[in-house]
Amino acid sequence: MDDDVVTSEVNNFSLRRAGEKCRRGYVVSSFPFSPPLGLFERTDKKKTDRCVMEEDHDGDLDVPRRRACDADDDRCLLIEHLTSTTVSGCGRQVWRGSLLAADYLMCCASRSSTGLGNVLELGAGAGVASVASALLCGVAKTVATDLEEVVGLAGDNFRRNSISLFGDKSDAAKLETESFDLTRPTPTSVLAHAPFDLVLAAHLAYDDALSEAVASRARELADVGAAVGDLVFCLEKRYNFTLREMDVVASGYEHFLRSLRRAFDLEEEEGEAGAHGARITELSCDRVEQYFCYERSKDLCVVKLELGRKGKK
Repeated sequence: MDDDVVTSEVNNFSLRRAGEKCRRGYVVSSFPFSPPLGLFERTDKKKTDRCVMEEDHDGDLDVPRRRACDADDDRCLLIEHLTSTTVSGCGRQVWRGSLLAADYLMCCASRSSTGLGNVLELGAGAGVASVASALLCGVAKTVATDLEEVVGLAGDNFRRNSISLFGDKSDAAKLETESFDLTRPTPTSVLAHAPFDLVLAAHLAYDDALSEAVASRARELADVGAAVGDLVFCLEKRYNFTLREMDVVASGYEHFLRSLRRAFDLEEEEGEAGAHGARITELSCDRVEQYFCYERSKDLCVVKLELGRKGKK
């Protein structure tokens, strides 16, 4: 399986940005966004005129309205990535789950009057969600993690967009990158940034062993008090015919849910909260406002693990 070559569906609609410097074999794609009113401007002090209440010629308030998402909009993320890889290298691509995660962050930021605290992204890959978190959502600090040979890509994409959106690198301290192999215990370098108000991950249910590792790390973060808010997983169900079920099922997604429930001592059915008061909620993607321009699939979803810390220890 690791030798199979996979290509993200994002390549079918993403826009290539010619002339951008990038690694050999990589491309730079443009992902336009239309942010919630006032959100982008709160993080871009140089462009506050984009959301200023003005009067029309009659003296009435001219209320700023959210613009339709336009592929030619100058507000876009420029992401360096690969267009095809082996399964084990798929983190170097951009997947719809990452764009959904970026949308989710914008939703959270737009509803918060005090701003988001620290955000940790597991398996950040090319860094779409982490870059959006650090530059567009007013997050206090974002920590992007992935394998040592991958995580530098997220850092590079952050610096690229810091310049393209703001003209300088003044916000560089808002994003940290840390090496984190999810099959191993959480490194102290990551825990040093805790506590995290939100732990986020996208497109990490494509391999059963990885799903189990992610669930274990989630429980670990809760056990040591590093995760003090929700843990959110943005996934896309992949349906295949299996001999075991003799049916077309999203076996990878179901295994991820089982692994998460097992890690937090949750029953299969709704009922008593699990360890740390954990409860799992599944949300369809239409519950998350869309701010980035991409084609959503009906199989995109959000799995939210809420920690109440009043359940079983």
